[in-house]
Formats: sequence, C-alpha cells, structure tokens
Amino acid sequence: MMQIMYPGMANSPKALITAPIADNETTIVINNEDLLPAAPNLAVLGVGEVSETILYTVKTGAVLSGITRGLQGTAQAWPSDTVIARNFTEADYAALKANIEELAKDKLDADGDGKDVTATFEQAGSRVNISTGEKLSVMFGKIGKWFADLKALAFLDAVGTSQITNSAVTNEKMENMPANTFKGNNTGSAAAPKNLTLVEARTALNVANGADVTQAAIHGATEKTTPVDADTVGLIDSTPPNALKKLSWESIKATLKTYFDALYTTALLTLTGYSKAASASAIATTDSINVALGKLEKGLDDKAVPATDFLATLAVASWEGASAPYTQTVSELTGVTSTSKLDVGLADTATDAQYAEAVAAQIRATGSDTGTVTFKAHGAKPTLALPIIIRMVN
Repeated sequence: MMQIMYPGMANSPKALITAPIADNETTIVINNEDLLPAAPNLAVLGVGEVSETILYTVKTGAVLSGITRGLQGTAQAWPSDTVIARNFTEADYAALKANIEELAKDKLDADGDGKDVTATFEQAGSRVNISTGEKLSVMFGKIGKWFADLKALAFLDAVGTSQITNSAVTNEKMENMPANTFKGNNTGSAAAPKNLTLVEARTALNVANGADVTQAAIHGATEKTTPVDADTVGLIDSTPPNALKKLSWESIKATLKTYFDALYTTALLTLTGYSKAASASAIATTDSINVALGKLEKGLDDKAVPATDFLATLAVASWEGASAPYTQTVSELTGVTSTSKLDVGLADTATDAQYAEAVAAQIRATGSDTGTVTFKAHGAKPTLALPIIIRMVN
C-alpha cells in the first residue's frame, strides 16, 4: 500500500513557537506562517537528538492544530521560542522507501511478461484510431468504442436477404439498366427479375403497340353522381398542344363562378329608379324590389328617433294631500303628451338619504298630459327634495 509523502520546503527555514507548550498540547502558534508549508504536513520541534517530529492537519495563518505529537521522538514540553521547521525526517525517508518497494513489486521489466497486467479505462466518446505513445487506458478506450459500435452484420460470414432492411436498396444502388427497358419477369413462373424490352413488356401486358385504352376505361368506369371538390376529370390542354391534364371539381366550380359572376352580378345589384317611400306602410307581395326597399327604409327611419330624457326635482313643498297618497305634478316637459311612453326613476345624482326617502315614499308616475307628468307617493311623505329622470321613449 502506498504511503503518504508530504511536501517539503526549500532550505527548511526555521520558525519559533510563540508560547510554551505541554507534552500533550495539540495547538501551536508560530511566529511566521510563511516558514511552514500548508497542512497536512510534518514539522520538527527542537534540534539535535532530543527533537520531536509532529504531524499537523490544519494550518490557519500562524496557528497549527489537529496535531499528532511524538510521531517520531518523544512528545515533551517545549519552551517559548523553540525552533520548529520542516526538516527532512526519518518518516519522510521511510515513506519514500516503502513507496519505491511497493512500486517495484508491480513493475514490468522491458523484457517481462505482461500477461497479468490490468488496465482501467473508460470507453471513448467517438471512433478514432489509436496512436503510438498513448497510454493503455486511452488505447483500450478507443478500441472499446469501436467494438461497442459494431453491429451484428459485422460478424457475419455472408449477408442474406434477412439482413437487408426493407426499402434499403435504392434505385441508385441497383445496376444500370439498358435504355428503354423495364425491370420485370415475363417467364410465367417465379424467377429473378431481368431487363425487359418494350416489345417484351407489351407482350407481358397484352397491349398492342400504339394502343389507346382510354375510351374503353372511361366507358367501363363506375358512375359517380355527386362529385366532391377533390374529384378530378381529364382534359386535353391546348398549351402545350394535346397534353393530358387533370382538373378538379373545385377548380371547375371556381371557374364557372367567376364566369357567371361577370355576367349577372351588375344587373342584380342595380336599383334603377329607387326612392324612399313618403310614409311607412306594410310591404305587399306584389311590390317590386324598389318599392319594398323604399317602404323598409322609411320604416327604419321612423323607428330611429332616439329617446328624450328630462331631469326634474320632486320638491318637498310641492306634495299635495293631507295623507297618502300624496300627489305632485312636474311641468315644462316639452313633447310629453297623454299617450307618451315614459320610464321614470331616481337620478344617479341622488344621495343615499334621498334614495332611502324615495323607497319609503313608494313613488310612481300615474299619468301624463301635454308637457306634464303626475307622481304619487303611496308611503311616507318625502322630507327631502328628490332628483328624478323622466325618459320619453319615442
């Protein structure tokens, strides 16, 4: 087992301890932290034959702690200003000697047998070749990557059809074919494919040279009575001459719509001689489009008059009557008649106190006349003026 070898310090500079220590003290303070190396390390207290070698495991500034006393020599008390230094000790020599002997046990001579040599390695991240001078761990990592990436096909003596993935052989990977030939089998039985000439292909297909079977195919096809957008029909394209093309039902509809829209859209939207009716009346089934639209426009105009809002105040002194229901009439309401449709409510400027008064009074509008609206309070007689809004719906 390899021994720990602690770093030395050039020229072994001497430091001094700053206070006396007992033989069991495990913390020592020195006068200069730069004169001893970082922990963990060895140091020698004193000089000559009575010196003491210690092991310190912590060095914080000029304070050594975690000390093992008497590592070599006898642990003893030391006075202040005792020399302490990183000398080469017998412990250093013993560790060096033990490590050399340990290495010598497993050393492989230049002409030795390496059959029992073991190598620890990690598989390389990518496939690269080994190079001379590389460590065994590096070379075995590269070799391991190559073997890991090899598939079953690499270890076959011969490749059969079962090892070829479906659709793996593309046209580009097949042998070149003679001009104007087809790949096929015209033997009438199972056989390897071969290159068929045009004559051989027509014979196998039972088609005469120059035959046109389009008419027979169309005549024998199944009928479809309701086409959908994705359906197609064949046509002969005039540009380039006589080229066979297909046309979808969706395109046919779009083309026809564009054509007929250009013919009829303008006539349908022109209302020659149109005018709004002088008075609103019911549309008759015998009315022309111009007359019917004129009546409709007049009716909409008559319905479009907005409502009229009046803001008024129900004054405390204006309530009449010795007991409920109390009455009060609001006047100067221009446009109001006995047949006016009215919506009445408390104005949004009313306070909480005025709202409470209105609720307690149980006020309602009971009728209207030319320029006036009459209100009744069926509950308590209001003691506050009440702001109201009167909306006349036209």
